[in-house]
Amino acid sequence: MFAFSAGKSKLSELESKVALYEQVFQHTIAVCQAAAKGDLGARIAATEEFGDLATLPVAVNKALDLAD
Repeated sequence: MFAFSAGKSKLSELESKVALYEQVFQHTIAVCQAAAKGDLGARIAATEEFGDLATLPVAVNKALDLAD
């Protein structure tokens, strides 16, 4: 019973991580697509909400800052 409960907890944790990855990539893709269309003012907001995954959107924002 305990192993099942622990496995369920791990599954829930992994589902949360996948949801966060999806959110980061959705925001990053949207801003990159906007920049590709000429909107160099587009930025990914609230990057601190992405925790350890904030590195990617922060880097995209910095690259756009240099290009803008």
